[in-house]
Amino acid sequence: MFSKCLRRDGSLLSHGFEVNTVRRPSNRGISVAEKTKSGIPGLDEALHGGFPEGAVILISGGPGTGKSILMNQFLIKGAAEHREPGVLVSMEESLASTIRNMKQFGWNLQELMDKGLLALVDASPMIQNERVVLKPEHPVLGREAFTMESLLSLIHREIRRVKAKRVAIDSISTLTLQHKELFRIRHDLLNMVRSLRMSNATCLVAVESPTEESIGRFDVEGFLMDGVISLKLTRQGTVRIRTIEIAKMRGTSHQMNPLLLIINEKGVQVSDLPPIQ
Repeated sequence: MFSKCLRRDGSLLSHGFEVNTVRRPSNRGISVAEKTKSGIPGLDEALHGGFPEGAVILISGGPGTGKSILMNQFLIKGAAEHREPGVLVSMEESLASTIRNMKQFGWNLQELMDKGLLALVDASPMIQNERVVLKPEHPVLGREAFTMESLLSLIHREIRRVKAKRVAIDSISTLTLQHKELFRIRHDLLNMVRSLRMSNATCLVAVESPTEESIGRFDVEGFLMDGVISLKLTRQGTVRIRTIEIAKMRGTSHQMNPLLLIINEKGVQVSDLPPIQ
């Protein structure tokens, strides 16, 4: 049985090496001295300087934990404050809805798109005719059936077009539902990670976690990534709070204890957990 293989630019060919020869991706090329600022107040301190440049990092969490806000903030702050172009890939929510929802934090995605600092790839399953009109240069997969290689080809095209330093994919949960076999899921995710790493962009990849203890739907997603950040809704005393925990991060030391994740009118920020009351 044969599987997909990678071109030099990170996109996939439709034929190639045998499946059982695929190796786990290495951590080569990630330097402890090179960091990408997260754009999240308090998170860079926990990461001892920021995300390792060029890493592929899983953002795991259930509904309402702040995954989408964190990932959009990573892109927007990178573009607005560091002039680092980014690519947003929406797998579940339409981009028109994302653009509208991010306005509540004062973030104008359309303005960044017009300046060439942000590219959008709409891979949401249902594309609706909403008030926000996406420009033709922003590709839409929408209702059309698509494969991992076609998705990665679009992502790499947009990375090259805007010379992206940052990528956010929200989320890969729908991709993991395309296969019933755990081996096929792991193989597709492995190819995705290898392809994204070849772009040299720092990439955040969101996944839904069905339980508070799990990372992803199949508990294999975290093993393939350079880093794993877990977002949770938990109870402290008599109140529910959001927490963020850096479970692993290759290429850098980092804080291990859970931290408080706060969502306010400016986005998300990280601070120490309050004492239990």
